[in-house]
Amino acid sequence: MPIETPVTDDSGEPTDSATPVALATDVAGRPLVLGNIFKYPDGWKDGRYDIADRKQATGIGGTLSGCGYEETLELRLANNFGRLKLEFGQSNSSETSDQVLVVRIDANGQYRDQKSVKLNQIAAFDLPVPKVNALKVIVSLKNTAECNGGAVEAVLMNMVLS
Repeated sequence: MPIETPVTDDSGEPTDSATPVALATDVAGRPLVLGNIFKYPDGWKDGRYDIADRKQATGIGGTLSGCGYEETLELRLANNFGRLKLEFGQSNSSETSDQVLVVRIDANGQYRDQKSVKLNQIAAFDLPVPKVNALKVIVSLKNTAECNGGAVEAVLMNMVLS
């Protein structure tokens, strides 16, 4: 499946990918790639990343350069799935090592769960998603005293629906 490039408007905000569609049930059980994402920010890409002790892990990565600023990846599940599993962490090649990466999951506009990791850590979600159409993965850097600049490459791995 080819990877679609997001289109932006004059505001620089990401807009829907070229042909956004709801996920079909045939993606169940396989790690999702960027082409499966309904809406995603500019600059995010499929690739292989070193995260903590994992070498060349396959995932979807993007750079966060400001504390409190959010990047959102949205999936359209069309009520076809019952569970979401997802792991995430900071790439070992991130510019800075003292930031805290935060990932929040919203389902149908409602908060579902949130976790955070420092460099050299991996966190995981295993969440029920029945009757969910719009699922958002919101990625940000935590506002802390140490949040004084420097970019972090966030990586989402093993994002699997079942």
